[in-house]
Amino acid sequence: MRPAPLIRIESSRKGQGDTMSEKKRWQDLAPAQRRLIVAGGAVQLSLLASALVDIWRRPQEEIRGPKRLWVGVSFLNFIGPLSYFAFGRRKHPAEPAG
Repeated sequence: MRPAPLIRIESSRKGQGDTMSEKKRWQDLAPAQRRLIVAGGAVQLSLLASALVDIWRRPQEEIRGPKRLWVGVSFLNFIGPLSYFAFGRRKHPAEPAG
């Protein structure tokens, strides 16, 4: 008995550029998409820098958990710095008036 021949099936959508698996080059993006990517990168770097500076300057007693942990977490895209600012810093006790 002979083995069945291998059949190659190709997608009819090849080359249309609308599948998620195809990579786009920077030149292929629309100007609005480029601006959005650059703005997102700037926001990301600003959040990271702000979190790292705050961790560096803030005393350990005012941070929940070890500083090294929060430095590592800060490098996790947008989530890291935002989680540090939301959960990593202890709230200052209200100073008595007067």
